[in-house]
Amino acid sequence: MSQFQKTKQRKRLTAVPVSPAKPSVVNISEHTQIAESLSLERNLYRDLVASLPAGVYRLRVKAAREWVDNEWIVRLGTNYSIEMANDAFCQILGVTQSQCEANTAIVAERIHPDDRPDFIAKNVEALNSPAIFQWNGRILKGDEVRWVHFISVPRLLANGDMLWTGVLQDTTERRQAAEALRESEARYRNLFEQAGDPIVVFDPKTTAFQDFNSAACRLMGYTRKEFSKLTLIDLEVAETAPEIRRHVRKIMEKGDPVFETRLKTKSGDVLYFEIRPKTIVIGGKAVIQAIWHDITGRKRAEDLLLKSRDELEDKVKERTVRLQALAAELTQAEHKERERIAHVLHEDLQQRLMGIQYKLHSLRETGIDKSISRTVNWAMKELAETVHLTRELATHIAPPVLSALGLRPALDWLARDVQAKFNLAVEISGCRSFKLASDGVRDFAFDAVRELLLNICKHAGVQSAAIHIRAVGKHQIAIEVRDKGKGGAEIREDQDGFGLLSVRERAFALGLGFDVDSRPGQGTCVTLILPTF
Repeated sequence: MSQFQKTKQRKRLTAVPVSPAKPSVVNISEHTQIAESLSLERNLYRDLVASLPAGVYRLRVKAAREWVDNEWIVRLGTNYSIEMANDAFCQILGVTQSQCEANTAIVAERIHPDDRPDFIAKNVEALNSPAIFQWNGRILKGDEVRWVHFISVPRLLANGDMLWTGVLQDTTERRQAAEALRESEARYRNLFEQAGDPIVVFDPKTTAFQDFNSAACRLMGYTRKEFSKLTLIDLEVAETAPEIRRHVRKIMEKGDPVFETRLKTKSGDVLYFEIRPKTIVIGGKAVIQAIWHDITGRKRAEDLLLKSRDELEDKVKERTVRLQALAAELTQAEHKERERIAHVLHEDLQQRLMGIQYKLHSLRETGIDKSISRTVNWAMKELAETVHLTRELATHIAPPVLSALGLRPALDWLARDVQAKFNLAVEISGCRSFKLASDGVRDFAFDAVRELLLNICKHAGVQSAAIHIRAVGKHQIAIEVRDKGKGGAEIREDQDGFGLLSVRERAFALGLGFDVDSRPGQGTCVTLILPTF
């Protein structure tokens, strides 16, 4: 009956003048309300069934004797009828509603041939019980193979028929995802077990090991059963238990930095490891997976290398001290030899020459003839020049002012001497009062400055130079020798004489600082760093 007919019928009933107490009118109204309520429930049921993403169906199976496998397919046409199937059910099977209504065996026909015997056996078993029917298997949807899951619940009617209401789900994507997950887990487990480095998974709260590979057991010397009872705290050597817990919290909160640590094996050996931790989620719980890379061999090689380096540095320091002492002794011996030669020139040779000069002067006074007198005069002149040369040579070899007054007065004398001999104006500025650490350093500094000034005279192409003395640090001074000449000075291995190369090598041998800053067209500055008291 349509809604319009029901409404019209209610109007006719209310138009009849009857007493409210008559039960017939009340019964009709109650039946109408029940019918409307039932219609609403049915519409709601249809809407729910139509909107479900799964296939929903209902079968009616007529009462029959016991079912057997070889009769089930044959009796589908007579004992089965599909009373309801939603659109999703048809879409999953790849059929239309009309095909479902016309062919009660359409579901069985869609079952994959390899899975059909199991499908039949499960149906027969459920019918004979009766019990809930469940089946997972494959269907043929055109040329495509799909995985499905059936589940239906039986309800026995009074006439002996059985209603089966069920749900059909397409599980292909789910199975593919599950299969991909299984394959991924299998690959992970394979890599996990075959890895050469130990890999462990532990609880960040308790540090108990939840998983580990064979390499971890093998390297640490434990059986799998023994290792499963350990915690990270049991193996750690480099950190205490509180430090380990703080370190684990830091990894969980701020990231997964690589670090090095030491772990103790079952036998008591301590191994060095590079740890690569990573926070992962397993079963909804955050854990830490760590790769332990054994670097014990590298660490021991590094320790051996450091030990060798320390020993070598000690030997180098020892040799350097000995070399510096030898260089100082050599410089001092050189200057002593110069002083001895200067003494011989001044006290011996000059005295002898003066004595010869005196004898010749006496001979000239005796009234000898003119030819002899000319010879004597020439000899006396030559002797005078020779005496002057020996005096200058003695002064140049060992200037008395250096040993008597110190380096600064000696440099003042040197500046005047260079200007007189080479026409090079030398300006000296800076510190005047200082005392060098040793006479050897003093003598070297004087010789070095003299050689630098001679280099300026030979190569710079200028007529002036500057010497600046300044304090650098608490017990050091710097002597800078500058010019504004050609620049581009080089320290060459083939230089003759004292030269820049010799100055540098002697400075290094004595443990003194030496630096050259020379740029083409901008001049040269050579700096000596000398220790003071």
